[in-house]
Amino acid sequence: MSEPDAAETTPPAHGGNTPKGMLFITITALSGSVLATITRVLTHTMHPFEITFFRAFFSLLSFAPFFIRQGVKPLKSNNKKWHAFRGAIQVLQLSMGITAIKTTSLSKFTSLRFAGPLFATLLTLLFLGEKARLRRIAALLFGFLGVLVILRPGVVPLELGALLAIGSAAAWAVISVIVKILIRTDSSITITVYSVIFMTPIAFLVALPVLTVPTWQELGLLIIIGLLNSIGHVCRAEAFKAADLTAVVPVEFTRLIWVSLFGFFLFGEVPEIWTWLGGIMIFSANVYIALRERRVKGITKPPAMG
Repeated sequence: MSEPDAAETTPPAHGGNTPKGMLFITITALSGSVLATITRVLTHTMHPFEITFFRAFFSLLSFAPFFIRQGVKPLKSNNKKWHAFRGAIQVLQLSMGITAIKTTSLSKFTSLRFAGPLFATLLTLLFLGEKARLRRIAALLFGFLGVLVILRPGVVPLELGALLAIGSAAAWAVISVIVKILIRTDSSITITVYSVIFMTPIAFLVALPVLTVPTWQELGLLIIIGLLNSIGHVCRAEAFKAADLTAVVPVEFTRLIWVSLFGFFLFGEVPEIWTWLGGIMIFSANVYIALRERRVKGITKPPAMG
């Protein structure tokens, strides 16, 4: 459920503390899984558009101490139209993702959201002029085949929630490409701040027809979601600072294990074998593409698989 920020497009310094890196990425996967689970709970009493707005609102509030220290310096940018476009796409991405969480199993949602980096790779090939290497194309095809394995079109009816999860993954990819464009001229702080500045009013307008005052319990869960989102971003960055890509990336697959456990014990969901098989195919394609690009370009970090 997390969106890519500027830091996720900039390779950090390579480290050699593998246990530390694996611990941080495990926390990232667990926090993201808990976030998705709490979101599912909130959808029982709140509209997905409401959750999207309050998540953006609390993210904006979290920057208040930063503005007190730095003033308006981070707001200097000549790319406000791109920032606004990114904010609108993020509202769309979150709204689709939260609706998908409400209408499909957590395990299926998570498996299909693994497709985000596949869409991002495809977009960079089409619009950013990156070279279409044969192995990368083969990995993309294998990953998208995994999506079909999960959906099994023509065998079982297509679920709206599953389609929304794919739409959320595709929107995530658009966001990641926009970040790659913005990072050429704007700092990571500027990009992150503007994302919530534009997200909040757009999400408010979208949620306005269904907006209600949250209960104290809902308010507490919304605040926890905001904290978990921040924890996930920080821990993921720390993981790739501490350890090598090959040791850290595979651990992110534990996200599917966590959500399957939460879904089973809290909501009685039993993951289908096709969900696991397709999820493994998609995730394996992501890992291969990331490792291959590292060898070719010297990249030390893949796109986030949030």
